[in-house]
Amino acid sequence: MTRNEVNWPVGIGVSLKELASFGALDGGMPVAGYELKPLLVLVDSQGKILWTDTNARHKHQSPDLTISQLSQAIREAQSKK
Repeated sequence: MTRNEVNWPVGIGVSLKELASFGALDGGMPVAGYELKPLLVLVDSQGKILWTDTNARHKHQSPDLTISQLSQAIREAQSKK
């Protein structure tokens, strides 16, 4: 088994400027506790991004649709092996 480490910045207690440097602010939304945009990413063993949900939860996309899209991306990645 290969262990991969992902650097995941956490913005608790940092300034809005620091959050913006991570690309985590939604520029069109006022600061009201909703500044962060959750993101799902499928990454291969070489670190290449194969799929992203493009902030589906932030856009209120159906979870079933997101799961379906992720499942399809996984099937496609497995078929390329």
